[in-house]
Amino acid sequence: ALFEGGAPLPAPVAQVNEKMGRYGARVTAEWAEAGDVDIVLVEPDGRLLSWMSQRRGLKVSCVRGPACKREQLMLPSPRSGTHSVRIVRHDAGTSPLRVRLSISSGGKTYSPVVDILAGESLEVAELVRTTIKRRY
Repeated sequence: ALFEGGAPLPAPVAQVNEKMGRYGARVTAEWAEAGDVDIVLVEPDGRLLSWMSQRRGLKVSCVRGPACKREQLMLPSPRSGTHSVRIVRHDAGTSPLRVRLSISSGGKTYSPVVDILAGESLEVAELVRTTIKRRY
């Protein structure tokens, strides 16, 4: 996967802490051509969070299949540990689909652009949440 301009896509890491705003992580995917792309957040214990998940506080918008060209996943207070952010393409398209992402966590936003093939699942980021222990 590549950024625009052909540079390799790194696995960005953001620190999520207890002092964040309303949502701990927000991932948005947008694409211009016909296609069905879903955002999946893999929690540290391996659980998958997506439009099909029922987890308290999880919000996913625009999940209408190929007619939708934007999806957003918001998760307040993620569990401690490393979370993998993935996108999955479910349609039967024959050419790569360009997806613009916005991944916000820990006060930082990453905006990679990736090309994804039909049936492909790509890891686009890792988000790390650390627990702050107070001793006083």
